[in-house]
Amino acid sequence: MKTIIKTLGFVCAAAFMFNADIARGQQEGLYTQYMFNTLIFNPAYAGTQDYFVASLHARTQWTGFKDAPETQTLLVHSPLRNTSMGTGLSVVNDVAGPLTQRNIMAYYSYGIMLSRTSRFTFGLSAGIYTITANLPELELADNEYDQAFADKYDNAAKFNFGFGLFYNSPKWYCGISAPKLYTSEFLGDKDREDIDFRNHYYLLGGVKFRLSENIDLKPSVMVRKVSGVPVGIDLSALVEVKEKVWAGLAGRWEEGASIIVGGMVTENIRLGYSYDATFSSLAKVSSGSHEVLFSYELPVKASHNPLLK
Repeated sequence: MKTIIKTLGFVCAAAFMFNADIARGQQEGLYTQYMFNTLIFNPAYAGTQDYFVASLHARTQWTGFKDAPETQTLLVHSPLRNTSMGTGLSVVNDVAGPLTQRNIMAYYSYGIMLSRTSRFTFGLSAGIYTITANLPELELADNEYDQAFADKYDNAAKFNFGFGLFYNSPKWYCGISAPKLYTSEFLGDKDREDIDFRNHYYLLGGVKFRLSENIDLKPSVMVRKVSGVPVGIDLSALVEVKEKVWAGLAGRWEEGASIIVGGMVTENIRLGYSYDATFSSLAKVSSGSHEVLFSYELPVKASHNPLLK
């Protein structure tokens, strides 16, 4: 266990050394409950649990701020029965002001059992990203008129792909991934700068500490790196009681803190909620961010043992 703690500490220290500043913006949506929608960040997560999972995630960021980001995500993934493979699908709708980004991605994973309870998984993803820009909605400074932004409703679609590696066991997990590898230009013309899709990289890890017979402590960390912007770090710690209900705190470095609560409403239905309070200058115009999770989970007989959820 000491080795695990040292490893996670090294990861955090390395991220800070790489860049001490936090990224306040990226092209993929931000999620406070990232520990429950890992598939979005790492395709190798598909089917790593012995469950068919269908989940909805909805996030409203910076409530009260005009045209603030809103993200809705649908995830479906499952192991393939009696195989070492998993598959999945995600649909994301992300709106920020006049820009709407939608994507649909398919996932495939293949796992290798390293021991009776630990597994190493390779994953691939591929799909279509679209961006729509309603440029006439933009309010230009001093009400200036600019032909480049007038009467234009641009949209474009691009193919993208990614890969990931994921290790999990009953006590800890970690993964590294690049879910969006293909860089491309969107919606540019001679009058405006291009909108560029940039590479995204994620490092995710977590540990499970048994505090008592019925109580577990689950700290986790996610390090985000987007080409051209600083590193971002999300930290969280959840206390889980009888694997049925949980509550905890999370933080996005130099940006804000969050509370997370949730529970298994039934044997198959998981509900979660988080609230983010921002520490940045946005606190003057925003009352915080809200995120809701709904998940349906159905056991599937796979070729490997149930691992850490």
